[in-house]
Amino acid sequence: MKINKIYLTALAASALALTSCDEFLNRPTEDSYSAEQFYQNDAQLLQAVNPLYASPWSDFTRPYLFLGDKSAGNYYSGDDQWVQWTVTSSTKENREMSEALWAVNGQANTTIKNIDDLAGPACTEQGIKTAKGEALTWKAMAYFCLVRAYGDVPLVHDNAAYIASGEYMTARKVDKQDLYEYIVMTLEKAIEFLPEKNAEGRINRWSAKGLLAKVLLAQAGVSGTLDMQILNRAAELAKDVRVNSGIDLEPKYQEIFTLAGNRCPESLIAWHWTNSGVWTTQSFIQSDVAVENITEFNDSWGSWGGPSVDLMDAFGVSPTNLDRNNIDTRRKANMMMVGDRYEHIWRDFGGFELLEYTYAKDQHPEWGTALGGNGQFKSPTGANCVKHVVGNISDSQHYGHTYDRMSSELSTHLLRLADVYLIEAEALCLIDGGTTTNTDAITAFNAVRQRAVPSGSGSASGSLTWDQVWKERRLELAFEGDRWNDFVRLSYYDPAKVEAEFKAQRRGTYKGLDSMYKRYYESGELTPMNDEGQYEPNKIDGQAPQRMTLPMPDTDLSQNPLLLEESIRVDVRATISY
Repeated sequence: MKINKIYLTALAASALALTSCDEFLNRPTEDSYSAEQFYQNDAQLLQAVNPLYASPWSDFTRPYLFLGDKSAGNYYSGDDQWVQWTVTSSTKENREMSEALWAVNGQANTTIKNIDDLAGPACTEQGIKTAKGEALTWKAMAYFCLVRAYGDVPLVHDNAAYIASGEYMTARKVDKQDLYEYIVMTLEKAIEFLPEKNAEGRINRWSAKGLLAKVLLAQAGVSGTLDMQILNRAAELAKDVRVNSGIDLEPKYQEIFTLAGNRCPESLIAWHWTNSGVWTTQSFIQSDVAVENITEFNDSWGSWGGPSVDLMDAFGVSPTNLDRNNIDTRRKANMMMVGDRYEHIWRDFGGFELLEYTYAKDQHPEWGTALGGNGQFKSPTGANCVKHVVGNISDSQHYGHTYDRMSSELSTHLLRLADVYLIEAEALCLIDGGTTTNTDAITAFNAVRQRAVPSGSGSASGSLTWDQVWKERRLELAFEGDRWNDFVRLSYYDPAKVEAEFKAQRRGTYKGLDSMYKRYYESGELTPMNDEGQYEPNKIDGQAPQRMTLPMPDTDLSQNPLLLEESIRVDVRATISY
């Protein structure tokens, strides 16, 4: 493993905890403290954990979407490596993802050790437990991301001990079955430590229980055969969160992904970003997915990509037909298409609409020279992404936030209550062989479905199938970095189903959308001419990825060639403890 950026990161974790700024938790700058002077009261314990909510994850934010949605077939961005499944050991974002995830693990480990070693007499028992529980949950999240992205990886429980032993140059990969058990063990300890209620935006016991349910759903199939006992535990934990947490689904799905819903209770675990002026504390996802010139900074380049044709098929819509199936409110909340108006974007100008933005800049001098399209509809799929998009400076200010170049304060949700509901439904479907009449499964599924589709269309009545839940997860969690992970866990026990679904995907583009839409904007007539609106298959249509794990970065392999050797088994419960 690459010691200089992965393991030695942990040695600087104390300093980072003292100097990182995170306004969402009212965190002051503590430049004058050393680690020994810090950790003296409960407030400082939580301040030490604060960076884990943002900074060390920064380099993972692009791979989070690139792997999670591009590779999975939810998002198209040309013939790039993530869309084409050609990511290599030298791919920049692959390296950055590995470094970021190991940095999170290292910082979590060091924070926990510092709390154990340095907590002062003014620290309460619950304050110590809460801070450690939060750090343990973030550690578990990092390992959960690692095992789904890379499969077998080394197990680093204590960074200081690991470095002192010199084993970092001879680390062997550990079998993913044992890594899952380690993640479960870590979350069990976090649940023991965490309170049921915590400050707004912070991880609590229900957050860790929800994450454990998700981990167990994946672990249930990791041996190659579904383990009914593990599935039962996943369902029980998810139900516990649904029934006993006191947390409800956000009434309006679209509100979760705006600054108005930035701290909604439905978000159980999230990256909370701040525009502090320090790189890595802010979100730059808007820049990757939003149409160009949506802000005054010319800092967005998502016009040339967009939601995939296959995802539009799943929502039952087409860019060549304005008489869309718009009963599912999640469609508009995820992808902007012709005719959609967004009141929370460009509020000062009466909202945002795609064709007006594209073709009417000269009719709107109030936009100024920086905002607006250049007269060409660029999305090759007929849609652009709206999730993760906050709009311009004024839009952020309206909600009491700031925006700067590539710097948004919109939270990135990693685990939501709706996800936990669908985990319960899926686990119960699998327990019953693919179709269930279990009322808990139907109740959990329908709660998610009926929020998105108030008419009740598609709700389960009497029975629920795994296929219904599988599709619902895709629609509910689009562009939240999770679709590839769903394929990964399915591949553990049913690789044929994964292969068949990938081969059936439409990952290509449409021809002539600009000329068709420009004519429609000018005349009101949307009638494709010649080859306008014809689907053009991508070169990988009808194919499936050759592997469901990424190659380890070459920077890691060059430091430790043993990572190329067979993995080892570790009895984690017998050899590791918290």
